[in-house]
Parts: sequence; C-alpha cells; structure tokens
Amino acid sequence: MDTDFKKPLAETWKSFNPSSLERGPTDLNHEERHRDFMRQALELARLGVGLAAPNPYVGALVVDPNGKILGSGFHTYERIKHAKVIALEQAQGKGASLKEATLYLNLEPCCHQGRTGPCTEAITASGVKRVVTAMRDPKPQA
Repeated sequence: MDTDFKKPLAETWKSFNPSSLERGPTDLNHEERHRDFMRQALELARLGVGLAAPNPYVGALVVDPNGKILGSGFHTYERIKHAKVIALEQAQGKGASLKEATLYLNLEPCCHQGRTGPCTEAITASGVKRVVTAMRDPKPQA
C-alpha cells in the first residue's frame, strides 16, 4: 500500500487495494499474527489523516481464523460510519460468518451515543469472537 504523504490523498485512495493487505500469516505464531494484523490496521488508520478530524484516526480489520481478511475500514469524515462498522459491514456483505472472526482495531471502540451509534453495539451484534485493540480510548466519553 502506498502511504507517501506527499502524494495527494485522492491518488493514495485510488491506489488502495484492501486485498493488498492480506498477507495470510498462517506460519506465524499467535503473537506475531496479532502484530501483523495490527500493523495493517494502523496502515488503514493512516489513510484517514487529514480526513477524520476532529475524530481520531482509526483502522479496522475483520480476519477469519485462517488469516483471511474479510473486511477492512478506516474512519474518514465526521458523521460517517466508524472504521469498525465499515469493516464489519463489508465482511457481512460478503456473507461471511463472523462467529470465529477477530476484529483488529488500533483504538478501543466507542461505547457512547454521539453523532453515530456506539461501535460496541455493532461489534456485539456482529457476533465476532474476539476484539484486539492497540490502545484504550483516551477520551471514552468524547
């Protein structure tokens, strides 16, 4: 994925291909696998630079037990669905069962009603087996 920040964002977005993120780390141990997918979530979050303000940059991946990426998303504009919801809807749109899936996020999901609904409700409703986050939300009530 091209993350050259000197390039206009429109060019970066046009060249973005979620399947390019799919690395299929089946030979990696559990911890390395988490790190690899978290790195990819962070790469997605960087795509929101300059677009997500005043919200934080968030990237999300839905991954099946075999390491296949079922959905991906990043937060772009205020009042638009959050990265987690975009990734979950993408995975569900493919007809994928999320019962054994893992959701990777670089930021803890919001649990309050703001301009959008709480992401925690969408995550719970999706039925994903586990959620892996890089950090707690520094402004949980924001």
